[in-house]
Amino acid sequence: MAAAATTATLMWFAATAVLLAPKAQGASRARPVQAAAAKAEFPPAEAKGREQVAKAWGEFAKWCAEHGQRAAGDVALAAATSAGLADKAATSLRDALAKLDVVADRADDPALATKRKEVHLSLAKLHGKRFDLALRANAPDRAEAALREQLALDADPKGARSDFAALLKAADEAKWNEVAARWLERARVVDPDGHAAGKFAEATRSLGKRDVMLVGGRVHPLVAYVSLPPDWTPKSRELPVVVAVEGAGSNFAGCCRAYRDTRGSRAAIAISPCTFANTNELDATKYPWYDAATLKENSARGDQRIKFDSEGVAAVLAELRRDWGAGERLAITGFSGGGNLTYWWALQHPEQLALAVGCCANYSGLGAAGAKPPADGGPPIHLLTGEKDEYNLEVNGQKPGINGQTDAIEQQLTKLGWKNVTRRVVPGAGHSNFAADVWALFLGK
Repeated sequence: MAAAATTATLMWFAATAVLLAPKAQGASRARPVQAAAAKAEFPPAEAKGREQVAKAWGEFAKWCAEHGQRAAGDVALAAATSAGLADKAATSLRDALAKLDVVADRADDPALATKRKEVHLSLAKLHGKRFDLALRANAPDRAEAALREQLALDADPKGARSDFAALLKAADEAKWNEVAARWLERARVVDPDGHAAGKFAEATRSLGKRDVMLVGGRVHPLVAYVSLPPDWTPKSRELPVVVAVEGAGSNFAGCCRAYRDTRGSRAAIAISPCTFANTNELDATKYPWYDAATLKENSARGDQRIKFDSEGVAAVLAELRRDWGAGERLAITGFSGGGNLTYWWALQHPEQLALAVGCCANYSGLGAAGAKPPADGGPPIHLLTGEKDEYNLEVNGQKPGINGQTDAIEQQLTKLGWKNVTRRVVPGAGHSNFAADVWALFLGK
């Protein structure tokens, strides 16, 4: 692409750009454990448990049809169908519910509330049995799914808390690190008294030192994978932080591990926030930490996603500084689609950064509006591209490619008066996050 990128081109790209598909993300091919559950073939005992769940939901849908409760019946039927209710039974219930008028629903009917509570408690017990079977089968994906159902159905989940403890124990013994990370992060919700008493603190610290832990979700929904230095102690202070923003593959744990594995002996914290602006469609299987409402609210690409991401990362950084010894020295780097947040942060908040690095990074024009010249020429910013990156000229058939987008951010930085801008083509490299290079640029070799 020519050096001069027009404003019209940037506006078009911001609205229509397709970020790199998961297959292009070298470190991003792995998927969260939860994603496997949808296609799993269940052992006989678990299959029978699912049949019981489907039957219970179906019976509730039938009760709703008989008592004029269309909305509640539709929800119950959807749950029954999801659990595998036979087509013939589902069709019969659907036809019965279709005859009802939703407007005539009596949502405040005490009989409905009583029946719903009865059904939910029964279903929670069924999911508890499914959990036990899955855990005995060493199937963490199915155990997690059953536990989530328990928690969603039971307002006073004593049984679920017991299963929660069993899952954490099994995860520790089997080294299901991502399972442990997900549920330790949820401990403050599942077992608030235990969390407040520090019951899970040591397990979280241990996980963060040997692999990655999850932090966040308190004052803002965003969570982030975090790797602590192996010699971290509760007395650690002023540790530098690298925020590594993942690409469209959304393998956030894998991204954090890449920075963990290339950190060497440096006493620093690496985090990979579970962001939205890095990708295209928000696939719920890649975002098991967020509810459907959060995903829907941030479904449109652009400013709303950046707002979610930037506010969430700021909240995580505050938590790391308060509880985990992080200091003010901060670097941000973005691989591929992660460039959107990285360049936005550099343009909007250069005073917060010691370094910014774009690695084969997308730039869609986000952050340009309202950007001001940085003080003293701005912090160092490195624009790294791979000599053999297959996306240099176009991204999935669309232009501009990585080279053209890097031209655009370089021009934007120059226009604003940035003085410490370095652009480098890495010889022989493909589409890469250059994690080792980022550490060397930030804290030296």
